[in-house]
Amino acid sequence: MQLVKTHHESGRGIHAKSVMVNPKDHIPEAQEMVEWFDATNGHFQGENERAYAIAHCQVTDSETPLNLMVLDKQLVKPDAPREGKMSLKNVYFESQCIWNAEILEKPRKVTIQAPQRKVTKGDKKGEVKVDIEMVDREVDNVYSVMEGCMSYPHRKGKRMVRNHRIKVRYQYIAKTLGITHTKTFEGWVEGLKAHILQHECEHFDGKTMYFRS
Repeated sequence: MQLVKTHHESGRGIHAKSVMVNPKDHIPEAQEMVEWFDATNGHFQGENERAYAIAHCQVTDSETPLNLMVLDKQLVKPDAPREGKMSLKNVYFESQCIWNAEILEKPRKVTIQAPQRKVTKGDKKGEVKVDIEMVDREVDNVYSVMEGCMSYPHRKGKRMVRNHRIKVRYQYIAKTLGITHTKTFEGWVEGLKAHILQHECEHFDGKTMYFRS
């Protein structure tokens, strides 16, 4: 399979000009991408070997570009042998290939359940009971992290501000009883999955971490 280009030109996002069509129309293109990727055993190679995912704005000559995101089957752990990797496909994403990815919410604060000590008097004189109860607590959802980009494999990482938990929506290929169809995921994700989606969705909007627009 011949890729047109890895990333679209900076400052030329495709969300605005992409036309939302029946997802089934994109299945052949997505399947072709997965087949091409599986030919390399599902792993990026060469300069992209340490990548988690790569964003593509167009993978064929169709008039409507796909904001297609291709994922490595396994998560590369820094300074670890390739045999020791975890499955990215099974742990973080439902498929190697997703499209129409968009971030719906990126709150600066989130509410979590956190343990809190509760001290009460016991039945006996001078007795004290200490219990642990879970309470709602508002915490920061923004953090700073060193990040690299395989569009610029020879540049040093850059410190970026990311959100730990975000709400997203995207589509992916699924199979039920041998029948291929598409499904839509919409919900809250966090950690590495949220980090990957924020990085790649910026490419869809014509941004990179080194040149924001």
